[in-house]
Amino acid sequence: MFVLFLSFQAAFVFSQKIGIGFGGIYNFRTSSIGYDIRLHWQVTPTIAIVPLYNRFPSFNKVFEQYYGADVDFTFMRGNPTLYLLGNLAHNDWYNYADFHNEYAQPTAFTQEVGIGGRFFKKCLKPYLEFRYNIFWQEFNLRAGILFFFGNCNGSRHGGSRHRMGKSTCPAYLD
Repeated sequence: MFVLFLSFQAAFVFSQKIGIGFGGIYNFRTSSIGYDIRLHWQVTPTIAIVPLYNRFPSFNKVFEQYYGADVDFTFMRGNPTLYLLGNLAHNDWYNYADFHNEYAQPTAFTQEVGIGGRFFKKCLKPYLEFRYNIFWQEFNLRAGILFFFGNCNGSRHGGSRHRMGKSTCPAYLD
């Protein structure tokens, strides 16, 4: 959480294209539900860096957490905005001893690839992602909402320009 906080502070200094989000996760292979907390930093119009924290609570068959980061590549802007993602994360598996196989370890590094979409144009952007975990060979579906900071009146112009007495916000994603 501390790394996430520092990432947020550094990103805010360099860009006004910052959002925070919260969402739910469903893992199809383990039939587990979890949540994710994320920081979305739109570095360029097509590239975003997204530090994440994911947790599958102890009531699931697999009790674990992940912390890592995505790199998102936007390939279609609009509503929805569609993107490809790649992720590298560290996994802490708390109940690994309950599973008797060669892969059961308390920690591991994992990689995910996927496709996602963000919807709407103002401060609140729901997202939906379909991901594949390469290390564990499992699919998961994520849905949540991102909140972007600043004056979000939908303007596509950069900076804080004034037009006829109205302030416009930085150019957030479409």
